Amino acid sequence: LVYSQVEELFTSVSVRFEVDSAGSVRASKRVLSYRDLIETTGISFAGYMFGVIFFCSLGVGHPVYQLYHSRSCRNRVIAFEVFSRMALIIYSAVLLAMWFKQYPMSELYSRLPDQMLGYTGDSEAKFAQVMQEFFSALENIKSRTDLFLNFRIIAYILLYLQFIQLMLYFSFHPRMGVLTATINKASSALAHFFALFCMLFMTLAFMAHWMLGTHIEEFQSFSVTLASQARMLFGEFIYASSADEIEGVMLLMYWLYAFTFMLVVFFTLLNFFLAIIVDSFAAVKKDEQLNFTEHDFLHDCFD
Repeated sequence: LVYSQVEELFTSVSVRFEVDSAGSVRASKRVLSYRDLIETTGISFAGYMFGVIFFCSLGVGHPVYQLYHSRSCRNRVIAFEVFSRMALIIYSAVLLAMWFKQYPMSELYSRLPDQMLGYTGDSEAKFAQVMQEFFSALENIKSRTDLFLNFRIIAYILLYLQFIQLMLYFSFHPRMGVLTATINKASSALAHFFALFCMLFMTLAFMAHWMLGTHIEEFQSFSVTLASQARMLFGEFIYASSADEIEGVMLLMYWLYAFTFMLVVFFTLLNFFLAIIVDSFAAVKKDEQLNFTEHDFLHDCFD
């Protein structure tokens, strides 16, 4: 546990050790920082949360009215808009309620040295009580930091929903909705492409792990092999560094796998994906040129 007094920054550092079936020990670490909202910063935070709740509440009314009175094909977009705004309202309300009733992190951190400094060495029972209170305070800090991490994860999901909503907003104008229109037109072809891609990708990963996992570090487990193939897909590497240590038949098996991956996945399937997107985009642009009733986005905004 680290405390930076000037910035009121509290950092929790945890290290986790795992022992696998082979007896190997692996260490992983996690660092999570939290800053106390004090004085004017806390007031600003509360003001922002109240603002989000207020404006999102105002924005829910009109979409609900449209859903109730309209039978347009845009109802799914409007329903998603209502869902994303309600999610923002609920998240902001819960976060604000928990912020009002929370203890300052500085108070939780101050309990740790207080428990140790308050021990006078009278008896073993007193020492056991002090240690119990110390670890209880430590557990409170850990649970608080875990809670903040969960809030950050939920906030990330909400931001992703807002990102999708932004794309859907642009779809209401033909010139700005090229992205959503292209994805919509290519959806059927993309669904078949991803089904084919996933089956081939996972089959190659299983083959690499099953045959080469004991010799090449990048293929030591199925999950690690999937991650390694994803890196190969983005061109980070093709030749595994551990392949220098194998020879004979295993080296032949590795190059058979690497050649197949490059030919089928890296060159062929990636170009299939690009071809699907380009063909759909060309079709959308052709349909747009036939639409003489719409102007560019800025012209329609001020028309």
